[in-house]
Amino acid sequence: MDKSLHYTLCHLDKNDFYKGTFGFSIGLYVLSKGPEFTDTFFMLLSGKEVPFIQWFHHVTTFLYCWHAYSVGSSALNFAASLNYSVHVIMYLYFTLAEAGLKSVVKRFSMLITTTQLIQFIYGSFLTFKLIYHKFADRNLPDNCSGTPWDAANIQLFIVLANLYMFTKFFYNAYIKKKPAKTASGTKEKKN
Repeated sequence: MDKSLHYTLCHLDKNDFYKGTFGFSIGLYVLSKGPEFTDTFFMLLSGKEVPFIQWFHHVTTFLYCWHAYSVGSSALNFAASLNYSVHVIMYLYFTLAEAGLKSVVKRFSMLITTTQLIQFIYGSFLTFKLIYHKFADRNLPDNCSGTPWDAANIQLFIVLANLYMFTKFFYNAYIKKKPAKTASGTKEKKN
């Protein structure tokens, strides 16, 4: 709150990252990536097909978070903040839907996907800004060392891949015209 965006992106205070209230929150965030596989597990048990977007997102995010936490990454700070914010809304939606209120919350499904897209857009912006600072500061003594290059590159790949997949999902789910059913029950394309 009292430092610049550059400072936040480029510096990692390991005392805050691994200890205290903030460290506890980051630790819980990293640990939460394991239980997020629960919905995938239940889908498999029920015989449902797990979409590529779901398992890719869960597996890559799990691996990235554990790696970024183990090496210490200032980028994990903003990734966790963005992801926590979206997941609070998203898991509340899923909880209410599973509690029998699916018809009530269904109208918010587009909003949920929109918040996910905003997360990936803003996450891409911050990751590009981090990488820019790592290049620009490379000859300075501190050289934006809060995130190692491998963690920055992995985060860039994951955030761009998710941005692409969630944009495609959003387009197919909410924008693309779906074929209308004819009286015989077959689908015909809308013009």
